[in-house]
Amino acid sequence: MSSNNGAQININALMEFNVTLKKFSGKLKDESAKMDISLKKLGNTWKDDKYSEFVSEFSVHVKKLEPLSEELNRYREHSEKHWIPVIKKFLNNKVK
Repeated sequence: MSSNNGAQININALMEFNVTLKKFSGKLKDESAKMDISLKKLGNTWKDDKYSEFVSEFSVHVKKLEPLSEELNRYREHSEKHWIPVIKKFLNNKVK
């Protein structure tokens, strides 16, 4: 697809990118869950106040992964519902 300024896109590359986004988002969720389990296991052996401090500081950063994963999914869904159909329609009309 091209626009008035000559931009081009390969529909297959966009669809492939969406698959990669979906996998990445899923991996973020999976790895975040694994980190939570690992952190709890660590708490079974780390028995002082520093553990709570560590968990508090660490959790601030890990909690950022969930919104990132959700935003990636929103982008993918928008691309699938909007951009891919628009591009396919453009390409179909161009071929005719």
